[in-house]
Amino acid sequence: MKKLTLLLVFISSFCFGQVKKTITTDATTIQYWEFPKQTSTKMPVIIFMHGIGAKGSVDLVLNEGLPKAIRGGLDIPFIVVAPWSFSGWFDSKIYIQPLVDYYSHQPNVDPERIYLTGLSSGGNGVYRYLTSGYDGVAAYVPISINSNGFTPVNNKNRPVWHFHGAKDVDPNKIATSSGFITKYNAVYAGQAQRTVFTNLSHNSWDAVYNNKLSEVTTAGDTTLYHKFDKTIYEWMLQYTLNPVIVEPLPTVYLKMDSVIVEGDRAWTTGTDKKVYSWTVKQE
Repeated sequence: MKKLTLLLVFISSFCFGQVKKTITTDATTIQYWEFPKQTSTKMPVIIFMHGIGAKGSVDLVLNEGLPKAIRGGLDIPFIVVAPWSFSGWFDSKIYIQPLVDYYSHQPNVDPERIYLTGLSSGGNGVYRYLTSGYDGVAAYVPISINSNGFTPVNNKNRPVWHFHGAKDVDPNKIATSSGFITKYNAVYAGQAQRTVFTNLSHNSWDAVYNNKLSEVTTAGDTTLYHKFDKTIYEWMLQYTLNPVIVEPLPTVYLKMDSVIVEGDRAWTTGTDKKVYSWTVKQE
């Protein structure tokens, strides 16, 4: 996994449940908001990438998308991190990878469950990171963005759930997103899906982040269509960075009057090694 050097992290301010922080790397200085969770268990993390309307200052990040939803009362079982970029995320990896590296090493974070989402130009940044060759994110949710022109990277077999409003037609993001999703699924079968909201325009993110499952969706191209039938937070938690794959146990046929079979199986998930033992008796 590629990494950018992390030089300094410090808290700069705290207000209304969110903390403003700064990370300085060898490439840039990153200002961001953290919405912490007080818990003794390891928490998943969502990194949120804002749209172009918030590029004027870090404080504007709080007024849209996922930070706005949380400040409006949304309660989800994640630590949420919302970085600020004045450049429009044209080099999103220099902002996202230091945050992935930092949070994946925090004692209260589950490093297997770090997720990335963004709206509008932030959705563009999601795709730029996904196709950059960097890694550390388990699943991706880009919203209201043209994904055409991005090429899947062969070491990034990660789930993607892409959202649009059907009335967002300048340019027609529904048509242009088909190319990437089709190419991605050609490499990673079934890993990318798309939901289109029938009555929404560019701002489809409020429906997504606020769990408006009743919002009507349209099939359009049925090969790409996916109904908004669960929240993105439920969907994210299905996926980990290194999924556990357990091979099925062999079938053993016993033809003796008395036999004892003993064995064990072990596998590793992240830093946790699990070992299970069994004993089968026939008498």
